[in-house]
Amino acid sequence: MNNDSETQPAPSDAYFGLLDAIVVVAEAWKMLAIACILAVLAGFGYFQLQPKIYQSNAIVSLDAAQLALFSAPDFLERTGVDSAMWNLDLTHAEPALEPTQPYSVSFRAESPPAAQAGLDAVIKAFMAEVAPDATGTEILQRSRERIIKALENLELISTKLAQEADGTLPGAESELYARSVVLLLDEQAKREAELLDVESKLAGSGGIVVSAPSLPTAPIPQSLRAVMVASVGGAIFLVLCFAFGREAVRRAARTTSGAEKLRRLSRAFSFGRRA
Repeated sequence: MNNDSETQPAPSDAYFGLLDAIVVVAEAWKMLAIACILAVLAGFGYFQLQPKIYQSNAIVSLDAAQLALFSAPDFLERTGVDSAMWNLDLTHAEPALEPTQPYSVSFRAESPPAAQAGLDAVIKAFMAEVAPDATGTEILQRSRERIIKALENLELISTKLAQEADGTLPGAESELYARSVVLLLDEQAKREAELLDVESKLAGSGGIVVSAPSLPTAPIPQSLRAVMVASVGGAIFLVLCFAFGREAVRRAARTTSGAEKLRRLSRAFSFGRRA
């Protein structure tokens, strides 16, 4: 019997089935147990060493243009804020008739005062950017004066129409009066809406903050279970990779070609003279 026939595996050894996998796992149970214990200890230590993170929250009211500016990456870069510590919650953005919508903003830091101060600094930086300049303020002031004057004139017309309506009006004049009142009320509503818009622009960012940044009272809860599961899962994966890799090397060593490859691999990583 030659050497090739001695090193060739039996047909049953060439097949790797479920029973073979169970045997590999059973042989590695001690390593799995030790690895799981070490992983639990390492995960618990990692969890204890993690710094406590506090989050300050605030509610701001923004229109579409302000929202685009507030959430723009270049704005965060100008404020020097770490994007990992900043969060803008868009779940409050719901279609509505109001021009502005409430949004939840938050900032995270390793202490409650730092979290509150960081969020306050970001909001103040944004308020400074949206505040109107001197030229814009003058233009808005003139627009406000014109609108107020127009509203005063509309009020005088309304008073005059009411005085004329005290007497009995003929049918045609009564219909004309009704139309005039409708037009007057419509024009007055438009002017009042314009006045509110101008005054909000004059106020700049004064009405942005709905709820001021809060001072956190407790750190953000962290999941010890998730750390443990990740640690144990990683340990089991590494041990199984080692066990199945060792089994693959054992099976390869039983064949002529596999043994030759292992010898070449040994020579490749040896520091002695290569044959």
